[in-house]
Amino acid sequence: MKRREALLLVGAILMAGTAAFCVGRTTTARRQGPAAGAQTEWLADVPEAVTAEQRFAEQAGRLADALRQEQAALAAMLPDIHVTGEQVLSQVDNVTQAHALLARAVGGHLVRLRHTLPEPQGQRLMLSCAESVQGSMQRRYRWRGGAQDPGEGFPGGRGGGPGRGEGGRGAGFRQQYRGGRSNTTSGLALRLRLTDEQVTWSRQQDPDFEDQCARLKDRLHEAHADLAAGFRNAGITEEEFTAKVEGLLQAHDALEKRVARHIVLLRPHLSPEQRSLLSLLSCSNADGRAARIDPLSGGDIVSSLACGRMLADLL
Repeated sequence: MKRREALLLVGAILMAGTAAFCVGRTTTARRQGPAAGAQTEWLADVPEAVTAEQRFAEQAGRLADALRQEQAALAAMLPDIHVTGEQVLSQVDNVTQAHALLARAVGGHLVRLRHTLPEPQGQRLMLSCAESVQGSMQRRYRWRGGAQDPGEGFPGGRGGGPGRGEGGRGAGFRQQYRGGRSNTTSGLALRLRLTDEQVTWSRQQDPDFEDQCARLKDRLHEAHADLAAGFRNAGITEEEFTAKVEGLLQAHDALEKRVARHIVLLRPHLSPEQRSLLSLLSCSNADGRAARIDPLSGGDIVSSLACGRMLADLL
């Protein structure tokens, strides 16, 4: 398959794709639909949608490249002790702004595309996007310390069942996420292999960090659930959907900047090995795997709305 024909539905945070967004996402939706014997292509009768997809693929590719460059610059700064905290915070701003540009472009394009397509196709497209956001967030929250409880924002999908490590480390992370401070060592301390002395010092210097992050993560979770519900709402207006995207971006921005301030406080007291580990982890996906740099497949563009890679994934 040619690169421009590849699936491109959502590509935020690491993508360099040039695929045709709607073709990839709606092909997935078509496979899930009842018309198994359909002979016409998904967009064959909507040439204006094909043209819009081609233009959007180019725009999204440029925005995703810019985002990836800003993220790479941040990762390069973190282990360098000569880079000041102000420079790190400024670069975090650059990353969040680049992410916001991509997410706004994706959100606006999806709403316009829904109204360009015939109603059944538009509804199936939105449903597919909702499922993509749900799947992305279920993976993130499962990794953070257990699957979400049934009925909490993400019905259906691949969730359900007890979280990893319930009763042990995972349960501690989940308690912290659901609100209130965990009595266990924080995820950031474990990932950076902080010593007991470093943990004690960081809590003395920034005593509200864990509680504030717990509240901000709750806010982000609610914003994701609200966005998924917006995709499922056939009557949502462009203004209403845009407001949901903006709410998500504000929640994302607040959490990222709070984590960044704590990292800036902690970074001068890290060993060279710990600073290198911080840089490496900042380049990992939400599930802890190394981030891919090759073009992303379908579903990854909507995942940009699900925030993709975050400093908060270090928690």
